[in-house]
Amino acid sequence: MHINSNPIMNSSKLINKGFTLTELLIGALMAGIIVAGLGYALVSLLGFDKNSQADGERRVEIDRALSYISKDIREAYSVSVPTGYTVPNTTCNVNTPVLHIRTRDNHINAPTEGGIKVRHTIYYYRDISTCSASQAVWLRPGMIMRVSKNSDESWFPPNPPATLPSVGGSGTNELMDAVQTPTGGFTCPSGTQTGTNGFYACIENSRAVTIHIFGRGSRGVTMPGQATRVAVRGR
Repeated sequence: MHINSNPIMNSSKLINKGFTLTELLIGALMAGIIVAGLGYALVSLLGFDKNSQADGERRVEIDRALSYISKDIREAYSVSVPTGYTVPNTTCNVNTPVLHIRTRDNHINAPTEGGIKVRHTIYYYRDISTCSASQAVWLRPGMIMRVSKNSDESWFPPNPPATLPSVGGSGTNELMDAVQTPTGGFTCPSGTQTGTNGFYACIENSRAVTIHIFGRGSRGVTMPGQATRVAVRGR
């Protein structure tokens, strides 16, 4: 019986035992799949975070708009449907008056109505859904607009019936954009409904109203509506 006692030969046989080419290729393929999966998950997570941030910013904008409108209402002595007011339409937008707010204002340029000096403030919805990017720099499909006295109080909206200035005219301000019709439409729980396409007023009486605003989310879907009930405090 012959016994191989050469340790060098034995060690060389152990060293030569490694991965085959097939095993290396399979390992590389599995590593690629894992890396690709992790990359996709990371991109999806970043995209979700970006959309969540955009939706959060939209909710803040709606809160600000509701606060601004609420301030106008609290200072007023009456709210009503804007009967008698029209806003000229332009090439690509349609304007719909939504809420008429009357506030006492003793300025010499304020019109007189019923024996008192009045500042009329009108909120309306501006549909820009058919406007091109060059015609409207705002986010579609719609905007909330406000018309009241201008900054130097040289112009006040006249008593109705009257035609109000178009976009960019005296006393006209853009309150917010990306206003969108809620899925399934909207109906006021109570009161007289006025408004359209994501901007609504539910008027209980001349001294109380609930404002509802629906915004367009980051994925184009209408976000849950935000609302506030406001009572006038003026006399």
